[in-house]
Amino acid sequence: MDMRKAEVQKWKNGVGGRIEKILKSMFHRIGSVRDVQIYSRSTGEFRVQLSNSRWLVVNISTMMCTCKRWHMWGLSCSRVMAVIYKQKLCV
Repeated sequence: MDMRKAEVQKWKNGVGGRIEKILKSMFHRIGSVRDVQIYSRSTGEFRVQLSNSRWLVVNISTMMCTCKRWHMWGLSCSRVMAVIYKQKLCV
């Protein structure tokens, strides 16, 4: 158990190396997002337009995106990363 605790303390950003790679990959896919608009600041909802002109809704408060990836995997998708980046929030 002490080995695991020592490994966790080596983490730079609060997540392990595998998860950090996935999050970086999602961040690099932000290019597929054309626009981010605030839908409702009080509920944390944003409208995200993709490069194919589709619109998706991201809710930062409830950790939901209409693509369902964030909810199913527990890791943010590129749309969520775009909202976080544009709103200058912390991942």
